[in-house]
Amino acid sequence: MGTASGVVAALVAAVFAVLVTAVRDQRDSTEAARRSQQVINAATQARQDVIAVDLGRRGNLKAAPDVQAARRELESILADRLPPLVAGDAAQTRRVAALAADPDDPARQRLLLDDVISTEQATVERRRDDADAKAKQAIALGIGGLIGSAALIALLTTYLTRYIVVPVRRTARAAHRLAEGDLSARVPEEGDAEPVELARAFNTMAVNLQEGERVKDEFFALVSHELRTPLTSIIGYLELVLDDEDLPEETRRFLQVVERNATRLLRLVGDMLFVAQVEAGRLSLESTTVDLGNIAAESVEAARPAAASAGVTLALESASVRPVFGDRDRLGQMLDNLVSNALKFTPEGGRVDVRLTDAGDHADAEVTDTGMGIPESEQHHLFERFFRSSSATSRAVPGAGLGLTIVKAIAEAHGGTVDLTSREGSGTSVRVSLPYERVAAAT
Repeated sequence: MGTASGVVAALVAAVFAVLVTAVRDQRDSTEAARRSQQVINAATQARQDVIAVDLGRRGNLKAAPDVQAARRELESILADRLPPLVAGDAAQTRRVAALAADPDDPARQRLLLDDVISTEQATVERRRDDADAKAKQAIALGIGGLIGSAALIALLTTYLTRYIVVPVRRTARAAHRLAEGDLSARVPEEGDAEPVELARAFNTMAVNLQEGERVKDEFFALVSHELRTPLTSIIGYLELVLDDEDLPEETRRFLQVVERNATRLLRLVGDMLFVAQVEAGRLSLESTTVDLGNIAAESVEAARPAAASAGVTLALESASVRPVFGDRDRLGQMLDNLVSNALKFTPEGGRVDVRLTDAGDHADAEVTDTGMGIPESEQHHLFERFFRSSSATSRAVPGAGLGLTIVKAIAEAHGGTVDLTSREGSGTSVRVSLPYERVAAAT
């Protein structure tokens, strides 16, 4: 690239130098032609004066009055005007000197002046021909140089585009994909040395990120699995202790707090293990034909105590929807998460509505609240694991940021989609669409 740039610069400089030389030669030729024309004009005037003086000498009465004036003008031309004009030409200088040295021979003076005039005319023609030839040569060289420069610039542009611009843009697009969570993004190591080095560094970074994510997922799944067993054991022994009728009331109250928190922790561990299974592609479903209306009703009934405690109105609007094919427990978990999220983010006096609708080729389950809403700049991050919106953290709303991640994973595992719309200060609506086609396929 540096060599090509240097060649283009040198060629453009050469073209510019040729044009400058041509302009200078043209200017010099024009100046020489102008000077020669001045010599011709002075010599022509001197010839006329010689003729006038000669006529006066011969007694031509008509020319007599101008003889003295012609003589003075002739002397001025030969002494003052012609010598400086022919100073660079030795032959012309000798002719002018001979004119001044022999003023009494008009015939010889006319011959000498004719030689001066003819010589200068020939010089003018020659210089004009040289100037024209040099101008044509300069134009030809200039056009050739410009065409060559344009060709080299085109080649250089093609080279830059193919081996630098395109690889850099490809790396930029891969970087955007990586920033959006696609850790499989890679860049072909093609192009010039620098883009290849950039692509190699990017690929190394992406591989390290992917490996780090894999190790994190494995650690995540391992820890979740290992925590589940002791927590289950703790909850089991707590239930045995709480079954003792002779247990003091204060001790019972303390143990119930422990049981509630252990159950909550077990549920969180279960969510973490579920997300790890989804990330690892090991999520299994026990699918059958299920009634989505019954699942929605059970989720609403299970959440009514929490809604009453928070002072939030919880309502179910269930249209007649056809059965869907899926895992009943997972679909129930999905709706439980949606209702629980809506209740957590809705202040006292608000409302949460659960709606089921038949949309033709799919069933829609929509949960709408009148809560605090989510800033628009954060909405595209809501389905990422462990992400919590600023409105949740600023109001200390409890949660681990896994609810919507699980909702999306379950919906997509059933061939469905999730759409979220929210307006800060007005509330949020989450709609899950589940296709009917899976029932037909299963049947």
